[in-house]
Amino acid sequence: MDFDGYPLGVVSLEALLAIPADRRQDTKVGVLVVSQRPPRVLSPDDDAVLLLERISRDGVLPAVVVEGGRVAGMVTDEALSRTLQQALLKPATPV
Repeated sequence: MDFDGYPLGVVSLEALLAIPADRRQDTKVGVLVVSQRPPRVLSPDDDAVLLLERISRDGVLPAVVVEGGRVAGMVTDEALSRTLQQALLKPATPV
């Protein structure tokens, strides 16, 4: 986050796991950040189509969800995949 509370990047679980156990205590978060320029920032009120358009354009997740100047959550590729799979499992509603 910058001084205005705007997300500057993310730290992945893979980056954390790549740090040898004996170096974790001395490793600063700043060296682990994957910069996002421009950051993929969404509002909770944004339409899912906007997220899909950004993915098709940028090809990368996660997207940071910001509400009221604070991080409210993140959309990861795993979460999006799971949501889409669950949607496919729902029975079709008759018209």
